[in-house]
Amino acid sequence: MKIWAHRGASAFAPENTLQAFQLALDKGADGLELDVHLSRDGEVMVFHDLTLQRMTNQPGRICDHTLEELKQFDFPIPSLREVYQLANDYTQTHNRPITINVELKTDEELYPAMPAKLLELEREINFGSVIYSSFNHYSLMALRQLQPTAPIGLLYNMGMVNPHLYAQSLQANALHAPWQIIAALPQTVADCHALSIAVHVWTVNDANIMALMQQAGVDALITDSLFDHMYTHHG
Repeated sequence: MKIWAHRGASAFAPENTLQAFQLALDKGADGLELDVHLSRDGEVMVFHDLTLQRMTNQPGRICDHTLEELKQFDFPIPSLREVYQLANDYTQTHNRPITINVELKTDEELYPAMPAKLLELEREINFGSVIYSSFNHYSLMALRQLQPTAPIGLLYNMGMVNPHLYAQSLQANALHAPWQIIAALPQTVADCHALSIAVHVWTVNDANIMALMQQAGVDALITDSLFDHMYTHHG
C-alpha cells in the first residue's frame, strides 16, 4: 500500500506549500496529493479553495489574480511547475520514484483550459508519474480527449452502486473513495481489482483505519499525518 501526502504533510506544515511537499518527501511519502486552479493569466496554481480568504486572509478568488499578484501574498502559493521541479529534484537526488496526484478543482469554476494546460506542463517538465483526479468527471474526460492514455482517478463521496462498473465504463485507472465507503463496502476493492482498477482512499489520519484499509487491499492511502506509521504498513 502506497502512502500519499494529502496537500503535502499538511498536519505539520501549511497545506499545498513547497514546505509541506518537501517535508512529506523527507518523511518518506510515496506520493503527493495536491489541488490545482488556474490563475487569471493561465498559470496552474496549487491551492485548494477557490477563494483566497481561508489560507491567505485576502479577498476574492484565486482565478481573479495573476501569477505575479499571487506571489505577492504572504502565504506562499506555489505553481504546479514548482512542485514538479521539487519532486524531480528529489527523485534524481534520492533515486526514489514519486507519484503526484493532481486534483482538478473544477467543481465550482470549470476552467475549460485546464486539461490542455496540465498536459502541456507535464510534457514540458517531463515528470514521470502523474495521476489526475477530480469530482468533476467531465474534466477527466476532457483530459482523455486530448491524451487517451492520461491516468485518471474518479473522486466520489457517496454510496455509488457498482462503482467499479462505472469506472470501467469510463476506462478509469482508479477510484478515489473516502475511506468510510471502503470500510462499509470492502468488496469494492476486489471488484475494482478484478477489472484492473486501483483504489485510492482519502483522508486517513488514524493508524487503526490505516490498518483496516491495508487489510481491505487498497492501493494507496492519502493522509495528512501518518508518515510515522507507514513503514510497518507498506506492502
